[in-house]
Amino acid sequence: AREYQWVVENTAERRYQAEAALRMGDIFLAHAKYEQALASYSQALRRYESEAKRFPGVHLNRAEALYGLKEVDRAKGAFEAYLARYSHHP
Repeated sequence: AREYQWVVENTAERRYQAEAALRMGDIFLAHAKYEQALASYSQALRRYESEAKRFPGVHLNRAEALYGLKEVDRAKGAFEAYLARYSHHP
């Protein structure tokens, strides 16, 4: 995650900052650090709201993090929201 944090802090282009910030959540998710993943995704989505639209999978990943935290109702809602919003996404 340090490399992605470096990109967030040192690159001038917001689209790269946004992608790096979102990928930090992916790293936490891959290591089953669900609270950190959820916090990372939430922060990145707030900070880079417009740029994050290019990465719809982040919403699916948020749902996975919620499920990992055993927040089943919230996870279900997040999965359903993802499907409703991005039904065309592969």
